[in-house]
Amino acid sequence: MKAVKPLTILLYSLFITLTVFSQTNAVLNYLPEHAKMILKINSTSLGQKVKWEDLVKYKMFDDFLKNVPEEGKDFIKNPAHTGIDLAQGLFFVMPVGPSDKKPQPIIFGTPKDTAQFAAMMKKLAPGKKAVKTSNGKILIDKNTAVAWNQEVFIITGAAPGEQTGQSAKAPDVAAIVRETMKAVGKRTHL
Repeated sequence: MKAVKPLTILLYSLFITLTVFSQTNAVLNYLPEHAKMILKINSTSLGQKVKWEDLVKYKMFDDFLKNVPEEGKDFIKNPAHTGIDLAQGLFFVMPVGPSDKKPQPIIFGTPKDTAQFAAMMKKLAPGKKAVKTSNGKILIDKNTAVAWNQEVFIITGAAPGEQTGQSAKAPDVAAIVRETMKAVGKRTHL
């Protein structure tokens, strides 16, 4: 009987510890097992230190916006309109690739509103149509491919001129998406 009380306390402590330290971000299930680097941008923590409105006022931000196409400027100035759940953070992954090619980063994130995210993608890639897959959608534009479902979005691509010719062709980018999905592993449901 003396062992029951310490055992109960131990089990209760274990349960509390598991609850407190459990990971709730669905993106973690999609990250590749083998990567050179995984970087998480915690926008909630950054937002406590620097307000977005203050960051937009800097000259450096204006210089950055000069290189952004007109379609993307309003999304950068007001990230709430992207449909991305910035509170869950963004993950930048440098995959392990062939040694003869420079690996391109893959961006993982959580969509807050998939309809708003799809509208943003439609605005950023006018004339392109998202293709429905078994459990999500994929949009390919020039050197970039974006795939998303209710749990995660993935942005990947190829460096300009990496394929034969000056710009990537849709089949080439589709091959890169397949390679990315293979690198991410069987856990990916896109």
